[in-house]
Amino acid sequence: MVKSGAAAGGLPADSLDLSAFGAALHRLDASWSADPVTRSTRVIVEPGRFLEFGDKLLYVHSLGDASCPLEGVLIGSATEGDRSFYAAARCGTMESDTNGSTLGFVLHDGSIHFRDPDPARYRRIRFKTMKTVVDVSLYTDPKPGTAQLTFNELIAVGQLAEGDPEVKRLKGRYGTAVDVQIQRRLAFPFASLLLALIAVPLGLRPMRSGRSAGALTAIVVMALYWLAFSLGDMAATRGVVPAWLGFWLPNALALAIGVGLMRRIARGDD
Repeated sequence: MVKSGAAAGGLPADSLDLSAFGAALHRLDASWSADPVTRSTRVIVEPGRFLEFGDKLLYVHSLGDASCPLEGVLIGSATEGDRSFYAAARCGTMESDTNGSTLGFVLHDGSIHFRDPDPARYRRIRFKTMKTVVDVSLYTDPKPGTAQLTFNELIAVGQLAEGDPEVKRLKGRYGTAVDVQIQRRLAFPFASLLLALIAVPLGLRPMRSGRSAGALTAIVVMALYWLAFSLGDMAATRGVVPAWLGFWLPNALALAIGVGLMRRIARGDD
């Protein structure tokens, strides 16, 4: 779950609109407790903050008495597009299921606001009582990502059908997470070997400008290698280049430089 670092102020529930949602989403940060015991209670013990559960956005203005535990409740879609909406209510109560995977909200005296494909139109439905459910299973029982899987498990995921929901989740937003993780684990161990291949001839080669020149050159080469590796990682993650190309091209360049330097040392060139 994600919560904002800024309060929404004292706006009444019905005065909020979709433009406020867009601004709120830009203010969200990633400061969320990892303790599963406190996840449900954080929703009601910190009023005045926007909370994001997957594609649902929640805001509670303040805590009330037993007749109205949650005052000024707003629940809506945290995604852009024609299907976005929000429900704003004067009062609300919260209830959780037995396994803690969902949170149910009973809203009273409010309205549902819809975003119409036609910007000139606006739809609103008033209600006396409405119940809605927010799925929090991703936060109460988080599933491992590609970084937590073993290499054999990553290979197994790559062999599953593309339409499998678990495969889609693991592949991530750009559909590259599994391939990127595999190629990263294969290519990264070669970094120290390739850098050593470059460093050895630089250390052996006599420098007219002094001993420090070889060390400085090695530092520059190492920095350029890590820069190339990081750029390849980013390009592969975003699907700009294939994962194997993004991770192995820096290694290939480092290997070519190392071999070239070793050949020059073998010939005795300065």
